Amino acid sequence: MERSRVSADAVAILARRARQLAHVEVTASEQEGYTTVVLVRLGKERLGLPAQGMQGVYEDVRITPVMGTPPWIAGVAQVRGELMSVVHLSRWLGQAAAGDRPVIAVLRGREGTLGILVDEVIGSHDVRPTDVSDLLTRQAHREKRPISVVTNDLVAVLDVERFLADPELIVGQGATTDG
Repeated sequence: MERSRVSADAVAILARRARQLAHVEVTASEQEGYTTVVLVRLGKERLGLPAQGMQGVYEDVRITPVMGTPPWIAGVAQVRGELMSVVHLSRWLGQAAAGDRPVIAVLRGREGTLGILVDEVIGSHDVRPTDVSDLLTRQAHREKRPISVVTNDLVAVLDVERFLADPELIVGQGATTDG
């Protein structure tokens, strides 16, 4: 009985097929090291708010101004029965003020709860380690901004805990008033 010989090409084809069949697709939720962010717009800029640090997004919430606060403090608002300070995030970052009908994104962290005004919510996005621009992230850290990472497509992801702990947000502990 004669044994058939398999050509080198056939072996390569069979090996490639075996690798393809053995490959397991990894979904975003199974991938290590990713963060889901809520994309918001501040003027022309996009910012990522970690979904883990968000309580919600609310429209048409009445904000009561508070005299003697810095220009980036919009005032206080009652959201779902909770009274909280609201910050003009764009003003705090030194950008143009928010649009005509901003929405309040409520952040919750170890330091408490804070509402921030954003122009609009764009959607959500998973940020993976391969999406991060090391150069832009290092620059944001040098500027002492509460940004955890900056992605290759120029989305800065807010570090909620550093932001909420910033003494500039606490009137009387670092924030200067406008009057």
